[in-house]
Amino acid sequence: MLIYREARRVRKVSANPGRDIRHRKEDNNRVRFLNRDKDGEYARLVKVIRETYPEHLAEFVFALNTGLRLSSQYSATYEMLDVTQNVLDVPRTKNDEPVHIPLNSDVLAAIHSLPSWKERTGPIFRNQRHPDKPVLSNDHWFKPALKAGGIIDFKWHDLRHTFASWLVQDGVPRDRVSKLLGHKSLTMTMRYAHLAPGHLHEDVELLTRNSTTVAPGPNREISAPATYVN
Repeated sequence: MLIYREARRVRKVSANPGRDIRHRKEDNNRVRFLNRDKDGEYARLVKVIRETYPEHLAEFVFALNTGLRLSSQYSATYEMLDVTQNVLDVPRTKNDEPVHIPLNSDVLAAIHSLPSWKERTGPIFRNQRHPDKPVLSNDHWFKPALKAGGIIDFKWHDLRHTFASWLVQDGVPRDRVSKLLGHKSLTMTMRYAHLAPGHLHEDVELLTRNSTTVAPGPNREISAPATYVN
């Protein structure tokens, strides 16, 4: 759809011949993320990448710490990078909306480690065999790394789920997670709601500070019922 929309915009075609093809719906209920247990999935995957595919470690770190989709990450250029604010300005995403990604210290270190950092122009991530071209796919190293790490049912897009899930688990408000993901509404972000810390009991307990006690506390004795005389 995007290709034909762009082609229509520049008047290369007049219609989208695939407009009647039924689209496969994305499973918005699926949340798959790397666990952070000691010797868990994240630790195993990082170990494999460091030892076997060290030249791709920066790509992995970038994805995990920005939450960007694969197409947005590999189309990112140094012209989008604001080094004074440490922000990556992505002019267009899947939702046809611009998004401004704050870059943490791990992402900055990853970018600085890239060969392209010397030029600081053009694509941030370059094709290993053709350095003048951007990366188009990472299946040749990411899938083998997953297999070597014993990680199943995991895709590159699940690094985006990992980014969001870890933030929610660490207590970041969902409205801010939604903004970081570039969601148009909180509806999409609510899929991660069950991962939030369990503060609900603490929240409702705040109401008891000025409450009228009905039931006795653990150290209180139940007094005799009052007797009413007419």
